[in-house]
Amino acid sequence: MNKENVCFPFDDLEENKNIKVFCFSHAGRSALIFRKWLKRDSEIEVIPVELPGKGTRIGEEAITDFEKLAEQLSQSIAKKINNERFYLFGHSMGSFASQRYIMEYGNQLDGLILSGSNGKHGEILKVGEFLSNYICKKHGRRHRSKTLDNLIFGGNNKKFKSSKTDFDWLSRDEKEVQKYIDDSFCGVLFTCGFFYDFIKGLQEIENPQNLKKVPLDLPIYIMSGDRGPIGKDGKGVLRLRDRYINLGVKNVSCKLYEGGRHEMLNEINKEEVMKDIISWLNERQNNIQTIKNC
Repeated sequence: MNKENVCFPFDDLEENKNIKVFCFSHAGRSALIFRKWLKRDSEIEVIPVELPGKGTRIGEEAITDFEKLAEQLSQSIAKKINNERFYLFGHSMGSFASQRYIMEYGNQLDGLILSGSNGKHGEILKVGEFLSNYICKKHGRRHRSKTLDNLIFGGNNKKFKSSKTDFDWLSRDEKEVQKYIDDSFCGVLFTCGFFYDFIKGLQEIENPQNLKKVPLDLPIYIMSGDRGPIGKDGKGVLRLRDRYINLGVKNVSCKLYEGGRHEMLNEINKEEVMKDIISWLNERQNNIQTIKNC
């Protein structure tokens, strides 16, 4: 892999497409999750971003400070596309990193798509911050804590009573769940340093002063399954939608898919989901072109 493109693990991308979409995956995934989305539309170039410490960058130290991560990604993306404008797709942890990204670099974007996300987390963040800080001080930031893992992820599978695996909360598609289980890049136990930084990042996203930096003319599309545990069965997703609407963001749309779980790109109705995303992107691009022609 070319070191200059270390953030972008796939070398078979087609250049010069009208719509460029950079994709951030969730904590337990590599950029491979987006590979099936490549080359689905003649006008859309999908560019998966491999975050430090994951997938093809597993040997690197993970950057879990959202602000530092946003800065590094902004620099890498600008170099990749010569400072052209682009769209951002963030899933799960990638969606939270994307929410932080638009607070600093939102003016670079033509639009944002958030998948498998959530709005206000509430008091659980204070509990998580205290506990992760305590364990970090006691065992060190590199200690891998099942206690923190259970606090953050432990409840995701509980409501699926007939679940066959610990990861049924990801999708109704049993084959996709098994692929996740079989993938050595997936389902790792994170360090307590990761959890501490992640929780602090979520607090930064909810900071009113940071929220004021979100561009009000940035189109935002939020989508999730209505059985996704990260989005609190859709309730947290709607809170996220309302957060941006209440901020005054002019173009916010949201779709909840009935029965869908966490990974809508790997769900049994993934074709419908991808079609909706492509439709939204094409509509945004048509609006941009209309404005340019005026």
